Amino acid sequence: MIKRKQGENEALEILENIGIEMDEEYTDDNSRPKMPDLRYKDGRFIEVTHTRYNAEFIQRLRNHGCKAVGDDKVFLNEECHQSDCPIIKQCTDAILREIIDDKGKKYPYGDTDLFLFVTSEEYRNMLNLMPQWKWNGEANIFLYDIEKSPFQTIYVCEWDFENLIYNTVDPIMTRFYRNDGTLQWQYYRHKEL
Repeated sequence: MIKRKQGENEALEILENIGIEMDEEYTDDNSRPKMPDLRYKDGRFIEVTHTRYNAEFIQRLRNHGCKAVGDDKVFLNEECHQSDCPIIKQCTDAILREIIDDKGKKYPYGDTDLFLFVTSEEYRNMLNLMPQWKWNGEANIFLYDIEKSPFQTIYVCEWDFENLIYNTVDPIMTRFYRNDGTLQWQYYRHKEL
């Protein structure tokens, strides 16, 4: 049996559930640097990731409140831009940070797609922002940055961050892709939020 991380297994299941053929024999075995997580049947690769949150840290905050912060002030300053009790900011910036700064720099050649799990709030913020692209500069920049990223296809899939649960049966997901050089998007199993 091939060993994969939990998010990789869920992404594989979601992609297969929407009819995409995956190479189930392929695995990221770290035999070479920058090895993508999954591979389509046609040989293209896909990297699986989450927006950057420390689930263990959130669990401690949930269980112990702000007194759990202690030695994590460095994390709070760097990741949450807070120095006391954090307010987790979940916005489209976290989505772009993964697409452009993290995974975009890791896979700059266009031969790898991206599957990105995001929080419910990030997903709702993205959906609320996208229709405003004609008059809202932030929406325009968001879509422009996705279009100019090195990824031919980007799946943005909601996951239950608070309970750390993946919905593989009926996920809320958007696929961004290029068609004749133009960014387009498609909703999968989408419901009103």
